Amino acid sequence: MIWARESRASSTSSPHGRLFYDCSHTSKVGAGSRVRSPRMSPMKRVATRPIAPMDAAHLGRLVPLVALAATVVVTDQLSKAIAVHALTKGRIVPVAGGLVQLNLTLNTGAAFGLFRQAGDVFVAIALAVVLVLVVLHRRVSMMSTASRLALGLIAGGATGNALDRVRLGYVVDFVDFRWWPVFNLADSAIVLGTLAIAWLSARLERDGDDG
Repeated sequence: MIWARESRASSTSSPHGRLFYDCSHTSKVGAGSRVRSPRMSPMKRVATRPIAPMDAAHLGRLVPLVALAATVVVTDQLSKAIAVHALTKGRIVPVAGGLVQLNLTLNTGAAFGLFRQAGDVFVAIALAVVLVLVVLHRRVSMMSTASRLALGLIAGGATGNALDRVRLGYVVDFVDFRWWPVFNLADSAIVLGTLAIAWLSARLERDGDDG
């Protein structure tokens, strides 16, 4: 025990020990200089930030993410149920002066009707997204509010479409702009969340370059 204490003391008192300690904790390189830590994207911060013990504060920071994800799932499933009930027998309902129309489509592929033969693969991807958020919930709780909300959109959208595939074997799409593949609210949430993460990451990198 005495040897252990002495070795720890010597590691911080020696020049090499001080350099390692300073670089890892205070980013100092010498007596009067500092190294600016590079800014990282929200996802890189999740992967590299040390895990802190879970407490009420961390749980509270996850509430907006979970609440938004749950709201997306409920809204998505309700809208799909209404679409299935109201748009039977090929009925198409124009909305906003015909700018968009409600057109029931049963999609066996990914978002916007892509990759129709890979439905099971996208179920696995959706479940993996949710599983990663659950496993890394402590790290996610330390992200910015905007990043957590973006992840909530992605998780909610992925869960909504995964529920369709598990229950029905396909995804219910009904929003049709005519010039764009038919989609649903879950697809919109996934796209918005992904764009938000990309924008936040780009902003952090830009701020880092400016600094």
